[in-house]
Amino acid sequence: MKIYRNQFNAGSSVTPRARATRTELSSSNYSHGRNTVRFTPTRHGIIGQVGFAVSLVLVVGLVFLTMTSRITEYDYKMEAMSRQVQELTARKEELAVENARVTSRATINNSDLADLMTRPSTVSHLND
Repeated sequence: MKIYRNQFNAGSSVTPRARATRTELSSSNYSHGRNTVRFTPTRHGIIGQVGFAVSLVLVVGLVFLTMTSRITEYDYKMEAMSRQVQELTARKEELAVENARVTSRATINNSDLADLMTRPSTVSHLND
């Protein structure tokens, strides 16, 4: 087995300062391929967890109330439109009856048979 000059072993020509620097780097987590920042999770405790859960429930509740109020608003609009449709349908039926009455009177008054009839001079009823 050959020993080369650039290998780090006892027989190499590495200076003591370089050897110390390399040892310091490996022991202090600053070596190649390692992160220099370590993540440490913060602990909020039971009060923080309860506060987070309460705020989450409040947000979900507000979203729910917003959605239900929109549905109720649409329901009121639909009810008003339905009432308006019913009123317009009733008005249409009234106008159809009025149109039939006016049309029938005009037809009767302008008929040939009505022209041949004479008006009675006196009218008497059975109860008289």
